[in-house]
Amino acid sequence: MLQLGIIGCGRVTSMFHLKAIQQLEKVDVLAVADVNENRMNEIKKTVGAPIGYLNYRQLLESDDVEAVVINTPPTLHEAMVLDALKAGKHVLCEKPLANSIEGCLRVKELKNKSGLVVLPFHNYAFTPSLIQMKKYVQANSLGNILKIEVIFENLLKSYRSHMDFRENTKEGIVDDVLPHILSVVYPIVGHVERVSFVNYWCKEYDVCDNLETGLIASNDILINSAMSWTKMRPRFSVRVDGEKGNLHTDLMINPYKLNITIHGKTTTWKDKGMRWYLDMVQFKHPSFKNQYEHFYQLIKEGGDPMFTVEDEINMIETKAKILEKMR
Repeated sequence: MLQLGIIGCGRVTSMFHLKAIQQLEKVDVLAVADVNENRMNEIKKTVGAPIGYLNYRQLLESDDVEAVVINTPPTLHEAMVLDALKAGKHVLCEKPLANSIEGCLRVKELKNKSGLVVLPFHNYAFTPSLIQMKKYVQANSLGNILKIEVIFENLLKSYRSHMDFRENTKEGIVDDVLPHILSVVYPIVGHVERVSFVNYWCKEYDVCDNLETGLIASNDILINSAMSWTKMRPRFSVRVDGEKGNLHTDLMINPYKLNITIHGKTTTWKDKGMRWYLDMVQFKHPSFKNQYEHFYQLIKEGGDPMFTVEDEINMIETKAKILEKMR
């Protein structure tokens, strides 16, 4: 059993994290913390946690809490991760791990000294269809990879977030969506080395709410990405083109389905089928549960984490290159 503490009781916790945790018998929430007493009490009641705190440092003082998940605004992540490591807790942290390369290096140094697990939270990389896609790529089923197309579209108004950092900063969509794009690209082609182009526009907000980028990974593989906050129909489409064919999935709407076209013949990999739609309306995306299982395994059995501090640093570097072109 993993004895967990939750820091941050906003919508990402209530809508997604709790639904994943409640599916796992091996994870028990012992304590929660939030500066808002009503939010804290609501999550405390939902998970049946014995105790709740208005100050997260009090949660970190509990000897019974083995690990923490940090679901707070991004500006707070680095300090909370460092405090958790100093308190001897394993950490699962929502994106980003820190807002600077220097901050990531501070986390890496303390993580290495402590021997504790630090896992940045990038749930879509744990989607069943993407895991299957990775297997095809590793088996060289497509031959050499030529390009990847990634489209992330959603309606920001539907988020109903307690925080407004997304629409109040010029880099909001880059902060919010780019890590999702990169996290599903890394398992296929590795880190981004260059940014070839950036197009952006403001449709419904005073800040950029639609963005297109051309990214270059190792071996000069092109990654075309499009991000939008103004689309009614959500989707997270990933298509990989290779010499022999292509792979395509929608991680958001069809996480158990992968279309495979090899030498002109198309087949479909399916796992859960129509039963997925019941989970979808309940916000039970499988990637959240799978990431918690990965976190549990790292703590209890060891192994290599899916995401590292080096991945976070590449995300920060790529973000900086995009923002420079936006200027």
